[in-house]
Amino acid sequence: MRILYLMHFAFATLMLALPSLDAQPFLKGDIASNFSLTDRRTGQSVSLGDYENHIIVLDFFAYWCAPCAFSSPDIEENIQRYYESKGGNANGVAVQVLAVNIENENTDLTDQFIEQAEMDLVVDDPSGVVWNMYNETDGIPLFAIINGVANSPSHTQWEVLHNAPSYPGSAFLQNIIDSVEAGLPTEKSFDSAIDLGNGWLWIDWFGSFNVNSGTWIFHEEHGWLYMGNGDLNTGQTFFDVTLGWLWTDRSRYPDIFSYERNSWIRYERGTASPRVFHDYRLDKNLEFINHQGSDLLANGFNLTNTTIPLNQIFRGAARDGIPAIDNPIFVSNSSANSFLIDSDVLLAVTSGSVTRGYPFRLLNWHEIVNDNIGEDTFVVTYCPLCGTGMVFDATVDGIERTFGVSGLLYLNNLLMYDRQSGSLWSQFALESVSNRMQKTRLQWRFSEQMTFANFKQKYPNGSILSTNTGFPIDYTVNPYDGYENAGPIFPGNGSFRDDLPVMEWVWGITVGDVAKAYPLARLPNGAPITDTVNGVSLRLTRNAQARSVSTIIISTGEALNNGVGSFWFSWQDFYPDTLVYEP
Repeated sequence: MRILYLMHFAFATLMLALPSLDAQPFLKGDIASNFSLTDRRTGQSVSLGDYENHIIVLDFFAYWCAPCAFSSPDIEENIQRYYESKGGNANGVAVQVLAVNIENENTDLTDQFIEQAEMDLVVDDPSGVVWNMYNETDGIPLFAIINGVANSPSHTQWEVLHNAPSYPGSAFLQNIIDSVEAGLPTEKSFDSAIDLGNGWLWIDWFGSFNVNSGTWIFHEEHGWLYMGNGDLNTGQTFFDVTLGWLWTDRSRYPDIFSYERNSWIRYERGTASPRVFHDYRLDKNLEFINHQGSDLLANGFNLTNTTIPLNQIFRGAARDGIPAIDNPIFVSNSSANSFLIDSDVLLAVTSGSVTRGYPFRLLNWHEIVNDNIGEDTFVVTYCPLCGTGMVFDATVDGIERTFGVSGLLYLNNLLMYDRQSGSLWSQFALESVSNRMQKTRLQWRFSEQMTFANFKQKYPNGSILSTNTGFPIDYTVNPYDGYENAGPIFPGNGSFRDDLPVMEWVWGITVGDVAKAYPLARLPNGAPITDTVNGVSLRLTRNAQARSVSTIIISTGEALNNGVGSFWFSWQDFYPDTLVYEP
């Protein structure tokens, strides 16, 4: 009968009389073969192959092994739980200890040993089959370390990194474990990469890199780096040069310095998102957005989960740098004569018997007006870069919301945000593109684009948004003067159609899933034309001064609810398959 030795027993290697297999054991440098054993607690099969892309530590033990009474608890605390708390080894590779029990008698004593050692995962090898795969000297305790990481630059997958009886201590094993580097991205890993556009991919690993131009290199000590200008000794541009980040000291990897933020930023390993960095000056986490933008926080909005390409989001202004109007004041038509001329263009919104006008002269400076007529709440929006004036219901998903200007643009178009959820909303796409509200649709409501002269004639009792907005703005100045002759400021979706000149004005409508653009220059002014879109007959009348088209459904006499004026480049960006009207 074997005796359970006390823990203060002299640490030594015990020799056993278990039979050896004919096959030679796997030695350091060999490639291990797969095996399957039974999880002692669940009865399920556990294989070496289950832990691909892990570092596997095999701890062969028995309850009567006195050295095991010291080594097994130390392995669990300083290997298993230590690397769990760190999120993997020094290179972010997960570590798993498999405690292999080679004893098939005295179940209660084995269970007691397992409980005292606080073992995480125990598999039974009562016949010593796997033990003999690594047993060269019949010694116990026996420890083996196997690299399960595919495509690692440091070791071959399933390579045996250590195999020896007796316990060398957790610090010795940690040095071996920390030598394993993360696997390099493979063609297979590209399948699950996040596409940032323009050939840039983000893989759930350290960094993003351009697989098309090959501007990233792999350094055996420092991992993937973007070379840019400079070299490894004197400092080099890290990530894209537009971020202004310079890696200045190779010994501080992965610390990087941002001239723009004037602070050190460290990549935090083991976090839920591979994009999280820690800003030591601000003592807060930042999220790396993409390789283009210079503002890591993207005006404070979280862009880690968006429905639109990150490389098509640009920062045009600071968050709320263009102030939305939250408490609009209105004046009579006669009073508005003091700051409007007859040719001024506006959006008219009617609710019940009340009609209000929102001049583009003011919307150029504010882009959003949160308003209500009685219980009817709505949002008036205008994007000067696209020329699009649109009105939406303010109640979305059962919640009454107010909107602000994010300062961000998608395909040159206004990205709004609602203050209740912090989600971003594309004006032209009619839906949220980020956060928990993503893909929630906006209810586009009817409005009329007309001149001030038209408004006074049609709505003599109407009222006009006042210049008394609370902001010291000279509304006689057009901040976008000359823009129509300059062209779009930011890139589009990269597939521009040349049916029309870039900045030509069109009136866009949708009927079902069919979009059609009506170049204003092709329509007679004031004389209606008829056209059929997606089987629906329409009567369209152009208002040349207002640069708008009124559209009536002939069968019902009702106005079509979704027409909008736009520059051609913007309409085709959002509706790339649009039809184009020919007289």
